Amino acid sequence: MLKLLRTLHTRPDLAHRIVTFDGSLYPIAPVVSTPSIQRQQRPMNRSERALSSTIVILIHNMMNVKSLTLHDFSWVGTPCQAIVCNAISSTLSFTSLTALAVEGRDFGERREYSSQLSLILRSQPLLECLELRSGAWDLGRWIFRSGVPRLTRLVARLDEAKVLVPGRPITSLSIKHMSGPPSLDVWEALAASTAKVTALALDAGYGPLEPSLRSIALHLQSIQELVITGVSIREIEWVC
Repeated sequence: MLKLLRTLHTRPDLAHRIVTFDGSLYPIAPVVSTPSIQRQQRPMNRSERALSSTIVILIHNMMNVKSLTLHDFSWVGTPCQAIVCNAISSTLSFTSLTALAVEGRDFGERREYSSQLSLILRSQPLLECLELRSGAWDLGRWIFRSGVPRLTRLVARLDEAKVLVPGRPITSLSIKHMSGPPSLDVWEALAASTAKVTALALDAGYGPLEPSLRSIALHLQSIQELVITGVSIREIEWVC
């Protein structure tokens, strides 16, 4: 990955042609055993300065990216954090992403990762597809109701969907890692899309299925396509 990034750094003509990017923008993970604040206070060494310079130039050259998949936020908590984050947020504010996916390790558990993701989302008014494939993002305090106003497809956990669905034209919704039946306020939030949710996928886990199906019938009456994973065929037959 590092070799690829360096090649794109030296070939801005190629970077300008990229419309889909799937990978890490900063391919060095921080040392987990070191507290984040200590890593940020440590001055950058020579290799980190060189890499940061390479990444900043590369990001600025990738102005035509439409679909972006980030595999980690490994720049967060490093001495390079401010430089790389500023480059990403400032450059992406001039792009027009239509699809963004975040996957990899569960880096979304930390508040600082959520704040950095929110900076990206705020700068993408044309975003139509968002997939939060990993982590548990704390977006409630960061996302404004006016953010990502054209979002139509969302893959997320229940807590994230509860924040992102209301006031946006979500028509396709995929809920990950359900541990039990959602509460009434969650279903009401999922029904608050400005468009009708017609496709719903549930990773039901090991919780009971019947309460969720009853809530879907009550709150999401426009569903045309329903996919349920994580439950046995016997349970589905019993509910039906």
